[in-house]
Amino acid sequence: MIDKVSIAALDNFFSTVFCSDINPDKLNSLSTKHKLKVLKNDDLFSMSVDILSPCALGSVINSNNIKKLKCKIIAGAANNQLEDDKIHDKELKENRITFVPDFLINAGGIISVYHEQIQNLDKEKVFEMTEGIYSKVTEVLTLSEKNNISTNESAMQIAQDRIIRKKKSS
Repeated sequence: MIDKVSIAALDNFFSTVFCSDINPDKLNSLSTKHKLKVLKNDDLFSMSVDILSPCALGSVINSNNIKKLKCKIIAGAANNQLEDDKIHDKELKENRITFVPDFLINAGGIISVYHEQIQNLDKEKVFEMTEGIYSKVTEVLTLSEKNNISTNESAMQIAQDRIIRKKKSS
């Protein structure tokens, strides 16, 4: 999903932002207001870009397009971006494409929803907690590199280790 605030921020940061969406009317409207280059959905996968950011549909990275990818990083908000996270995360690593797992990128939303559910939505506390996502991503990337494992495996290992430590301390 494309929102106006994200587009405005991207306009100022990147020289060219390419976008694609299943809703052509939305794309046409946004492309006239911002410096967006509209592409057909399949064209995104074979372009040489810095970041590919799947933000709506799951299984966007799949066996049909993974070999076409020429991006450096995949970091998006869509859930389950990899069709098969046991196969495709390893393929991305082999092709030197950095993949930031969706559940890590989306942690801010989970933090916010949790605080809404317990009826303790303190914006400062939520912002403070979400600031920690950067260091978690760094930790995942570092462990991945150090142990020569995929970033998905690295993130799962860190999560499992944390659960084990919590159980032992209880």
